Amino acid sequence: MHHLTIDHHNETVTITDHPSFDDAHRTLLKYVVAADYYLRPVQNTAAHTRYQLLRPADPDDPKPRRDPRITGTATITELPETGLPVAATYFAAGDARRWIGEHADKWLHGSASDPGYHHPMAVLTIAHGEAHCFLHAGTLLPEAARLGGVDDLAHLDQKVIKALRHSAISSNTNPDHSAVIAQEVQRLLPARTGDHHTAALIWYYTLIRWGATAP
Repeated sequence: MHHLTIDHHNETVTITDHPSFDDAHRTLLKYVVAADYYLRPVQNTAAHTRYQLLRPADPDDPKPRRDPRITGTATITELPETGLPVAATYFAAGDARRWIGEHADKWLHGSASDPGYHHPMAVLTIAHGEAHCFLHAGTLLPEAARLGGVDDLAHLDQKVIKALRHSAISSNTNPDHSAVIAQEVQRLLPARTGDHHTAALIWYYTLIRWGATAP
């Protein structure tokens, strides 16, 4: 499995999973051709390939640049065959955003007719309800953990959960920016918070943030 991440002008525009490096690279090339960029490899290892996205100098510019302008980066990261126990914080936020994007347009307010507690519409309804304080802080957390691939939620401090919910509701954090979401969650967590708990809480924060801004 390979992750392709494309950052353009400091905003993540896509995070996608691919079965092979070649498949991820083909996707990257399609993006580069469509955007009229070209690639310059940097910081490459056996499992991590990174490129700068370059825009050629414009000959019609009154003050043309001598060198191409760096407009962003693209990274292809190989995951171990067995997979990681949890996604890295950046990718956890990206995965949560992508999941919401796949289901939010079909979202309906929850009701007894929802087809099961784990159904995406039910999860989004819980997120909306907790974001508007109709539900206790942490009600959404088991579903957030499940979606993040986390099983053990022992010893989570309720004060931390409340602080995360408050931040997600009141913050101006851009919900489309994975790095900002991950940074905000980590800022509110105690030192030495494990990767599993961090991933679950990033999913929780992202879902609550969506619920706070959803109509």
